[in-house]
Amino acid sequence: MGEPTRIALVSMEDPNVKAAVKIVPIPNESIDNGCHVQSVLLLLDAVAIAIEASGFPANAKLQLESRSGGEKHEGPVVADASGNYFSVMLPYVKGMSHGRTTLTLKSENCHPSVTFEWGKQRPIAAPGQP
Repeated sequence: MGEPTRIALVSMEDPNVKAAVKIVPIPNESIDNGCHVQSVLLLLDAVAIAIEASGFPANAKLQLESRSGGEKHEGPVVADASGNYFSVMLPYVKGMSHGRTTLTLKSENCHPSVTFEWGKQRPIAAPGQP
């Protein structure tokens, strides 16, 4: 969930003619009162996660709250002039091989939240095996 597919097209006749798109077929996202937050996988096993948010008031002061493997991080962040916020998160916790992170962005009128798994997960068993 939250794994992007990136596609780029470049003209063979004119390399200045090009287009690129990112598609997240199964997004990990949340919308609250018009505010949107999404986690996007950047590296395998969620070593790095992009946090993409929109719909906040221009230049809004936001409170970021993150809980991961028993660790809690909080702090102020600011949306840009278009009401967007972007950051890269490294969710791993020292001494843990996997876990779950919940991230919430709070503004005066909304507080969307996403949860995602990270780390080396137990392999999926072959059919007929536990």
